[in-house]
Amino acid sequence: GTAIAPDDYTAQSATLTFTGDTGETKEIEVLINDDTLIEPTEHLYVNLSNLSTTLIGINDSQGEITIEDNDGGADKGLTISDITVNEGDGTATVQVTLTGNVQGGFSVDYQTADGTAIAEDDYQSQSGTLTF
Repeated sequence: GTAIAPDDYTAQSATLTFTGDTGETKEIEVLINDDTLIEPTEHLYVNLSNLSTTLIGINDSQGEITIEDNDGGADKGLTISDITVNEGDGTATVQVTLTGNVQGGFSVDYQTADGTAIAEDDYQSQSGTLTF
C-alpha cells in the first residue's frame, strides 16, 4: 500500500485463535499515526496467512485500510502578499506563504499580469516557478 510504517501506522503481527464456531469474529486493531502533513489518501493491507488447519481455506486473505488525511482544509494552502511601493523603490518583493506541511513538497508557477500598471512601461514582467 501507499501507507508506510512507522510513519503512517504501527506494523504488527499476531496469531488469531478461533474456537471453531460459525459466525465467530476476531478483531485486529491497527494503530494509525496522526501527523501534521497534508498528504493524499493512503492505503495499507492486513493479510491472513499460515492457517493451522486443512479443513477450511482462507476465502479472502487481504483486508484494506484506507487512511484519509485530516490535515488539509480551507485554512491550509498558499497566500500571496499585497504590497505598495513607490516608483523610485526599484523593486517590489511579494511573499508567498505556505500554511500547512505538505508531504513530498510541490511547486507553483507565477506570472505578473497587468492591472492599471502596464508591463514594460511601469514594471518588468516576470514569470517563474516557486518550489516548496
